[in-house]
Amino acid sequence: MPNWSVLSDFTNHLPVRICYCYGWLRKPAFLDVQEIYLELAPKERYGTYSTITLGRGLNGIWTFGLFASFGTAGSSSGICVYGNAFPSKDQAQKYAADRLKQMMQSNIGSSDTKNYNQKVILATLKDLEKLEVSTIQLALF
Repeated sequence: MPNWSVLSDFTNHLPVRICYCYGWLRKPAFLDVQEIYLELAPKERYGTYSTITLGRGLNGIWTFGLFASFGTAGSSSGICVYGNAFPSKDQAQKYAADRLKQMMQSNIGSSDTKNYNQKVILATLKDLEKLEVSTIQLALF
């Protein structure tokens, strides 16, 4: 017997029946989730930090989510089962860091300094370099 639930449709306030029996609308579970903060100031301040979220799925495959802040402008993609898949955490982290680095480097010297704050971009690139160095140092041991 399907497990039906009634929700309100916010567009016209009619009840909507949704079936939960096949896993629809269930958030996928990720194990070993880790967030890496790359910040100019404490993360409570909007527009001053970027994050890389790493997670391992139930099948052992790693993926990532990315939140990039350039100041006022930004980009975000949450951790998702439809994203890039990697066999190890290190590979997922390296790919995500390289992608964020490329995004930041493409906005260095932008004339739109309101949306693309050069101080935030350069601080993020510096943190990415520190992350890369620390990852290499850990791999040596």
